[in-house]
Amino acid sequence: KIYKFTSEGFKAKVQRVKGIITFDMMPWTYQNEKHWDIVAPYLIEKTYTSQIIASDDAKMLLNLSVKEHSFTSKKYTRGQSYKCVILEKENDTILVEAGLDSSFKHGSQYGQVVLSNFWDHSDYESLVIGQEIMLCFLDHQEDGVLSMCQPSKYTHWYKHKPHNLIGNTVPVTVHKEGPAIVLKGYDHFGSELHMDNILHENVSMQQLEFYFQNLK
Repeated sequence: KIYKFTSEGFKAKVQRVKGIITFDMMPWTYQNEKHWDIVAPYLIEKTYTSQIIASDDAKMLLNLSVKEHSFTSKKYTRGQSYKCVILEKENDTILVEAGLDSSFKHGSQYGQVVLSNFWDHSDYESLVIGQEIMLCFLDHQEDGVLSMCQPSKYTHWYKHKPHNLIGNTVPVTVHKEGPAIVLKGYDHFGSELHMDNILHENVSMQQLEFYFQNLK
């Protein structure tokens, strides 16, 4: 049973005898060792099947390996939300640990969310490393990482299957937000007016821009 986290790994006890589990002797690895700093607090009091690889009789200290601890696989359901913790944040991507949702009973699972999969980009800007966050599962990437999105993005976008609207005529509402013009398909989906000379052979770009800027 793990009872403490150190810079080198975890301290654990086997039948009241103290032991050490280094990171490379854990059941999973991280691409960045700093991820352990974020995950470690969640692993305190967790129990693993261990193997004694060395012992120090003078210090009454065991070197332990829990690499062989077995996990049952977890099935992720598209559209279902899972509790995650943020491991890394870039300008347009966050990396999360989705194993938090099952309290690591199924081991570790990386997840990834890109900025475009947030319904409100300001929510993305407010995120910080180490923060817990609820995310929806979308699909498995080729490397096994989960593609995920903000739950509101799934509700407002993916659940409505907007790709099925391609080729159809839809109602669009014009909103004015200060000088900015915002278009909403079905008064819901953020939309853009595609303007080029291929679609509008007999109209100049200047005329199209004038038309757009004067929408009411």
